[in-house]
Order: sequence, then C-alpha cells, then structure tokens
Amino acid sequence: MKKWFKSLACLVIMCFVFTPAAFAADNSESNFRQITPFYIGINYLYAGIKIDSSGLATCSGLVTLSDSSYSTDLLAELQKWNSSSQSYETIKFWTNSGSGYSGASIQKNWYVIRGKYCVKTTAKVYNSSGKLIDNASACSSEWTY
Repeated sequence: MKKWFKSLACLVIMCFVFTPAAFAADNSESNFRQITPFYIGINYLYAGIKIDSSGLATCSGLVTLSDSSYSTDLLAELQKWNSSSQSYETIKFWTNSGSGYSGASIQKNWYVIRGKYCVKTTAKVYNSSGKLIDNASACSSEWTY
C-alpha cells in the first residue's frame, strides 16, 4: 500500500511540475504577444497596439529583466502594412532605456490613417560589464483601422 501511495504522490507531483501553463489566462482577446524562449537576461517581452475610432494608436512595449545588474535598450516601432511590397514598414519609432528587474517600457500615442498596423519591440540586454547578452523582438497582433 505504501509503494502504491508513493507512486501516486510522485505522479501527482510530476503532473504539476511538467504540465505546461494550461491554467494561464487566455490572452486571445488581447493585442499583445509574449515571447518566453530561453534568454539569459529577458524575463518578459511584449508588444501591443490599440487604435480607437478616431485613429489614435496606443503603442506599447515592455521588457523585464532576470537580473538586477542588467540594463536594456528598448525600441518600439509602429509599422503599417504596405500592400505593394507585401511587408510592414516602420512609420514611427520610440526608444527607452532601463536597468534592474523592471527593465524598460514604452507607451506612446500616434494618429494613423486607414490601414493595417502592428507594433514591433526589440530589446537589447547588457550585463554589468556592458556586454550584449540578449537581442530579441516581439510583434503585436495586427490591428486594422
């Protein structure tokens, strides 16, 4: 009986440890995408966009860091779809820097004309010696105005 109980306890623990984040919040309605691959210095990176009925685009970017000694440069690019070239083109960009666990964030507004838009964020992370240890990008969902 003890052996059976130990086996069941191990199975339950393994289910909790190795189960993916199935209970995480459903972000299907939000306009940001999170990337969480294995980076040395990035804990969290996202890009977001929302455009209101008057054409005011709110563009957001955020990077948080995994070590208090790290620093970051964050770039957020507002991009518009160009149907001729079949690609996104940057029409406006903003930068910010930060350090420590909180990293850096950007939230800016820009009026846009009719079209399809997204925001791309790029974070460069440096260690305490100034060496580049991460360079990553994230793109928001598309937003059509």
